[in-house]
Amino acid sequence: MTLYDIDVQIAELCALLEADPDTGELGAECEEILARLDALSGERTDKLCGLARCKLNVDSEAEALRAEERRLAERRRRLESKSARLLDVLARACGGQRTALPGVGEIRFRRTDRVEVTDADAAAAALTAAGRADLLRTPSVEFDKLEIKRLLKSGVTFPGVALTENVSCFLK
Repeated sequence: MTLYDIDVQIAELCALLEADPDTGELGAECEEILARLDALSGERTDKLCGLARCKLNVDSEAEALRAEERRLAERRRRLESKSARLLDVLARACGGQRTALPGVGEIRFRRTDRVEVTDADAAAAALTAAGRADLLRTPSVEFDKLEIKRLLKSGVTFPGVALTENVSCFLK
């Protein structure tokens, strides 16, 4: 029997317990109704205790999962850090040269460009003077580095901005 069914039956039994309007006495079946109410009340309490225990178990399981997530996230961070260190060792050992590793893969290097703003004020003034204020972002001055990179590669120069070349390594 569900908690809802128990509550409905208790309400129905309570409605039967109305006193006689003339005498104020309860009917003859009063003892039987009270006994049934006590039984339903006990059953209702048992259901509530069961629900409370179930809720506590769910809370406990959720907390255990949160702890496991934290543990796994920390383990993942350590493994990612270890992987990056191992790739650094491989990159140093290969000296920037493409290296085949039979049965494993190949160490490759790729050149990438990145815009470094060395003097933000000078760069902002030069970009504004060149009519390229659209490459600046506010509230604090930020630069649209992808567009600036395109301009630098096309030969346009701005004071305070340089195109630097990086080398990234990956195992494929």
